[in-house]
Amino acid sequence: MLVRLATVMQLTIAAAIVSPAVVQAQDFPSKTVRIVTTDVGGSNDTISRLLANALAGPLGQSVIVENSSSGVIPNQTVARAEPDGHTLLVTGSSMWIGTVFREAPYDPLQDFTPIILVSQDANVLVVHPSLPVNSVQELIDYAKARPGELNYAATSVGGSMHLAAEMFTSMADIDVVRINYSGGSAARTDLMAGNVQMGIIGADSALPLVDSGKLKALGVTTLDPTELVPDLPPISGALPGYEVVAYTAVLAPPGTPAEIINRLNEEINRVLNDPENKKILLGLNHEVIGGAPSVLEARMKSDLERWSALVEKAGIKLE
Repeated sequence: MLVRLATVMQLTIAAAIVSPAVVQAQDFPSKTVRIVTTDVGGSNDTISRLLANALAGPLGQSVIVENSSSGVIPNQTVARAEPDGHTLLVTGSSMWIGTVFREAPYDPLQDFTPIILVSQDANVLVVHPSLPVNSVQELIDYAKARPGELNYAATSVGGSMHLAAEMFTSMADIDVVRINYSGGSAARTDLMAGNVQMGIIGADSALPLVDSGKLKALGVTTLDPTELVPDLPPISGALPGYEVVAYTAVLAPPGTPAEIINRLNEEINRVLNDPENKKILLGLNHEVIGGAPSVLEARMKSDLERWSALVEKAGIKLE
């Protein structure tokens, strides 16, 4: 009888000291879930709204999107939020890659909990039609024979155009001069005019110019062939391992219980695997990835290592 009484008391005590994290996970979600992201109308906002609409039913709570015109504020908001799964961040990979080039008020690996890698979008290596090359390898050979004579278009230091081209020239071991522009539109205008010979720009911007004959496309920046640009070979065919894509991800505050992370991961994977949603995202130049939280965590770590190595090798400095 005493043994039985002791067992009952132990179970009672154990139930009384269940961790707050376990209680949070059992009750999740208990209120409105908010997705914090950047400007209205951007790709992060579009993806946030797609997720919000699709998640509300399965979660049994309202899911709202909260926008900010600042790229840093959403990151800070989520990094400092309660780790209960009710505040999520939808962001691009510039959130973590950018910390290689400039100080940020957060640590991308320590101050967030990965939920899911939503999608990737591709860039395209383009040249002016007057350049007598028709493949990535021909461009590399042409540039090697003319060190310092070719130019490439770029916007801000550390921006996607700059990084993609720097990775390309570094891996190809060619000397091509960077020409800076105030924005992508000005860079594309000079590319079409032949004032710069090459550039690596977003597929959504590049393809209409290629189709109209104003630019010539040589390769896509995804590691493998992609539905985004199905008729274009990857640059990696000439430069093994070359890959420069932008990602969209969902993250939570640090310390969010694994049970909540796994529930959100499961529900978002379900949304992403829906054929209609895949079609919508593909139309926005986003190819669905999905998978476990560990996929996102590995990508973040890999990106930080790759770009840190490039910065050191190429001596890239903020201007």
